[in-house]
Amino acid sequence: EGSAGPNQTWMLNTATPHVTVTTDVMAPSLTPYAADFSTSNLSMTNDGVGFIYLSIDVNNLITTGAAGDLLGTGEIIKAPFNPDLTLNQYSTDYGDNYVDTYSFNVIADGSTFSTLIDSIRLKHFGTIYDTCDGWGTTKTPVGDYNSLRVKRVEHSLDSIWTKAPTVWPFPPPDWTFFGAFTDTSTTYTWLAKEGKLSIAELTFDSLDIPNVFTWTLIPAIPVADFTYSDNGNGGFSFTDQSINTPTTWAWDFGDGNTSNLQNPVHTYSVDGDYTVTLIVANSNGSDTLIVTNYITIALGTGPKLSSCTPSTLSYCCNYGLYNVTFNGINTSSGNGYE
Repeated sequence: EGSAGPNQTWMLNTATPHVTVTTDVMAPSLTPYAADFSTSNLSMTNDGVGFIYLSIDVNNLITTGAAGDLLGTGEIIKAPFNPDLTLNQYSTDYGDNYVDTYSFNVIADGSTFSTLIDSIRLKHFGTIYDTCDGWGTTKTPVGDYNSLRVKRVEHSLDSIWTKAPTVWPFPPPDWTFFGAFTDTSTTYTWLAKEGKLSIAELTFDSLDIPNVFTWTLIPAIPVADFTYSDNGNGGFSFTDQSINTPTTWAWDFGDGNTSNLQNPVHTYSVDGDYTVTLIVANSNGSDTLIVTNYITIALGTGPKLSSCTPSTLSYCCNYGLYNVTFNGINTSSGNGYE
């Protein structure tokens, strides 16, 4: 997971995908369990069967619950969180931390596990401790992201209760406590301006062993960069060195001329200091690099012509890019002609 602290580089780009998952984001009203999650305004699914429900606003991304085959038995279980779980807070800054609790209480068919069990009740209670412990660059197989790292430690308690089948004419049995289990897990998430959700996530189990690493396929916003080579006589070749796969380029050479080429060539014709600007973009955003007085042109000022007098003789004065042909005898005191 790398080190905590400022200006870190987290090298996660050597990971190779094992499974690629497409997540669909939709309004809860388009899901079959919307009635059980009335406070949600967002839902996500990977398979169209299981759904996560969320509530998002300008300040928070909150998980309100989940529905689907949560126990892997084929039974659809709806698990609203009460209280909800804060997934992300906005804005988040380096050094921020917060504590949150959440819980859910669900009942499932117990006959899947034993003919002596009619129902199973699972009560889950969790406490999370979030700390934004670093900032820097996260390198994933997709690109480089300017990001914050959040360390989440979760302490959870699961208690399981069972109920035996009803035997007529006896009254329904009460719930019987089966057992309780505690766990502690750690998750590192990397947040970036590319999205409200994390751009990468690494989970560890209770033995502090890396468990699952996931990353987004959303393109990283390009970071503009460029160099130039001097071709002489005011000509320059500009080379785009931007990262994160830009698809468009907008150059401003500072003399009123522009280009949309990735690697343009431009010639300056007037002495001066020129500020060069490059704007790069892809489907997810743009970045601008402005380098003030990046190019200096000093081609010369040419000959002094003020004291030339008419004559049938012709002289050609050359200095840098200036090429002036005139008739007359040069009686000025300056040079710069031949």
